[in-house]
Amino acid sequence: MDIDTVHDAPLAHPDPSEDETDPGDQSPDYFYNPDRRAQSEAAKALIASIIKTTDRAAFDIGSRRRVQRAKDRNAYERTVEAIISDVAYRHLTDPARRIAISRSKTTLDQRSRYRAETYGRRVPGILDLLSHPSVGLLTQVTGDQGPKTFSARTTGGKRTTIAAGSVLVDLLEEADLAPRDFAEDDCQEVIILRQAPKDFWDRATAVEYEDTEATVRYRAEMTEINQWLAEADLTFDPGALMRPLRIDTRDRRLRRLFTRKSFESGGRLFGGFWQQLKEGERLQGLRINGQPVASLDYRQMTPRLLYAQVQSTAPEGDHYALGYLRFHREGLKKVFNAALFSDTSLTRLPKGTRTLLPRSCKVGDVIEVIERYHPTLAGHLFTGIGHYLQFLESTILVTVLLRLKAEGVTALPIHDAVVVAVTDQERTKAVMEEVFTEVSGGRGEVKVSTKSG
Repeated sequence: MDIDTVHDAPLAHPDPSEDETDPGDQSPDYFYNPDRRAQSEAAKALIASIIKTTDRAAFDIGSRRRVQRAKDRNAYERTVEAIISDVAYRHLTDPARRIAISRSKTTLDQRSRYRAETYGRRVPGILDLLSHPSVGLLTQVTGDQGPKTFSARTTGGKRTTIAAGSVLVDLLEEADLAPRDFAEDDCQEVIILRQAPKDFWDRATAVEYEDTEATVRYRAEMTEINQWLAEADLTFDPGALMRPLRIDTRDRRLRRLFTRKSFESGGRLFGGFWQQLKEGERLQGLRINGQPVASLDYRQMTPRLLYAQVQSTAPEGDHYALGYLRFHREGLKKVFNAALFSDTSLTRLPKGTRTLLPRSCKVGDVIEVIERYHPTLAGHLFTGIGHYLQFLESTILVTVLLRLKAEGVTALPIHDAVVVAVTDQERTKAVMEEVFTEVSGGRGEVKVSTKSG
């Protein structure tokens, strides 16, 4: 697959409007998912029982002194359901880890298309009630207060975290509930627009936007894809993992992330348990409809898209194996892509490329090789066109997914690749090549990888 830009890291938080997570954060905590809800009748009965219990406790401990208005009552019950559902789900899937959640008034008072109503100003009071010693449904470790509650790197603070208390653990066991008894609402925003980061370390926060015909169409496409994948027959053998990693095969919701405050920049799909797997792990352990899988990857997609944009025929061969650097393909590829995504000339080798190139090689030497073997593309280096090319890439992938869905082929996206059952690989390859030409006007090449090689 082509290089990911540093700004397109997978969303670690379901509410991307918050600048509370650090790009290098390796916290063991999950983030609160405010879109979790009770799905089965047994889970709904549990939530109803908990609300009744906490109503009595609220008056007993003095946290509530009057009957709530109908509007406030509905919002309160939905918030309790979301918090209990998410904590219960995480306890049933990974009880050793806690959930990070904000108590910041500055954060929770903000209104955003990215934030569910169940992640608002009522949260701190409900957390205190559910974790009160007389209630015991949650355990709560309160973090530092303020708008940067989650950003330990910049403020030295720590997160507020929650987990299932002993009472909730007992209730879950008594009701014999399982992860499938809880689900995610379809109301979560799946079209996300981020601003351009200020520098390498800046987290490009999400920005508000007004819907257009295009964003409405993008959202409808993502909703269709998510509903399709939610019903797909997907399984994974954890024995295929090459490292400690807990896989939740119910994690399938995808979001489309646009960058640089433009709906013609980026647009890649993020989310889904399969995206956090290495290719070998996917090929070894993933099953679609009970079958082994194949991974189909567009080859040298970024330069091929650029050749199509300048209406020039792409040369034969590997576009990243050039001249005396042909044995240092990965290093040249990273520099090539960095030059396409950058708005200004590179003054030094991009991070992580030094060990991939000859010791004496400088960034200018690599650029000279690229310009010599790709003279038609030379004028487009350092123009930032890579962001638009990534938009074309994402448009192609979305079109491929919808085309395969219409043909009854389950496909899982990974940026510029898809994973399908091995029996569907030939048809998928044909569709990918057809769509590449339809969208870009050029010719795409697709590489097929399977467990057997």
